[in-house]
Amino acid sequence: MWGFLDIILLRVWGVIEQLVITVFSLIIYFLNIFIAMIDLFFQKRNSEIAATRRDSPFFNKNGPFLTVFFDILNSFSDYIKSKNKVRRYVFLILLIMIVFLYSPPSHWGPWYKYQTGVASYYSTGFLFKRTANGELFMPFSYTAAHRTLPFGTTIKVENPLNGRVVYVRVTDRGPFKKGRILDLSKRAAEKLGLIMNGTGKVRIYTRRHFKH
Repeated sequence: MWGFLDIILLRVWGVIEQLVITVFSLIIYFLNIFIAMIDLFFQKRNSEIAATRRDSPFFNKNGPFLTVFFDILNSFSDYIKSKNKVRRYVFLILLIMIVFLYSPPSHWGPWYKYQTGVASYYSTGFLFKRTANGELFMPFSYTAAHRTLPFGTTIKVENPLNGRVVYVRVTDRGPFKKGRILDLSKRAAEKLGLIMNGTGKVRIYTRRHFKH
């Protein structure tokens, strides 16, 4: 049983190793392209910037930074491949991390229906501005503004028309337009399918009972 499982885990680990190498190489490649585009856009000191980048230990694919990185990666990978017991623990840890990433404890347990009404979403003009709790409003965040729910509260928002659900954290106050109960980040609104109309009816669920 364990022998067969170890063979599978070994194959999977090989795939993971190649994915890490490929992704990291692509990041460096596109980072070089991005900086080259900035050079062309500004048209200032291009030759000096390009020369500096060629000599950079980070951007140079043969530089010491990448050499050390891949040496460490290979050493770690070789150690994992040589130890069956270690490999089992590594995959167990990875599995636990994946479970917590896609379904964190804040999503567990019963949910109680709190409110039904119309939700809207933030425009791009709010990006990188401070929310009411002091956080920066970042793109691709799963956050929302509510008038009364405590900051940091994770809520479940459901679109009753299509059954889609998204989990967001309350970080701001609003909306202050009459007839609306929630302002969602654009990312969350996309998941719920509210982008086309700009607003939509939603149901809000909380993990414990709150007074309106």
